[in-house]
Amino acid sequence: MAKVLIQITEDDIRRGVPISADRCPMAHALRRATGYDWQVGVSCIWRNDSSGNVLAGSTTQLPKKAVQFVTAVDCHHPVHPLWFEMEIPDA
Repeated sequence: MAKVLIQITEDDIRRGVPISADRCPMAHALRRATGYDWQVGVSCIWRNDSSGNVLAGSTTQLPKKAVQFVTAVDCHHPVHPLWFEMEIPDA
């Protein structure tokens, strides 16, 4: 695990698609911060292998403020740029 700074920008918010695990603002920010494609749920993130299966050891919980952000995006509420640090699996 490595501590990573995740910065969700205005551009991530503008380009993001609510209720899309791989195209929401959080997914864009995670991709930029780690170089990997992530799937984003309401309270956790994970990576898939090329067959679409969850990579073992890749699932991790989001911090509370990230969960609140994802929930607001998915409910089509206005959101603002956000940054936070979280432990990201090496998987």
